[in-house]
Amino acid sequence: MASASPDGEEENPEVILANYKSMLSECQKLNAKITELSLEKDEHRLVIETLSKLEGTRKAFKLIGGVLVELTVADVLPSVSQNFEGVRIRSRISFKYFYQLNSFNLIPCSWID
Repeated sequence: MASASPDGEEENPEVILANYKSMLSECQKLNAKITELSLEKDEHRLVIETLSKLEGTRKAFKLIGGVLVELTVADVLPSVSQNFEGVRIRSRISFKYFYQLNSFNLIPCSWID
């Protein structure tokens, strides 16, 4: 049995199934991206906590474009904090989009608060 689309036309069950599979795939990709961003955020938080305890003049190393650069903690800490904020914002945006998509109950999300 075909269902009516918002514009009043009958939709083919295959089209509905294809749309469902497409949305399911997008939810799964977003779920993977959210997990990746969460891990990246935790790594940044750990680095910030560790560097905050050290003197600003102490040596620190940062990977920039595949090159390991020697800097000081005072030079590295602001950029790591800025990167942390960027990851946190991207994570929130991805999560909101994922939550909207998942309002169709495509995949179980018992971990969503």
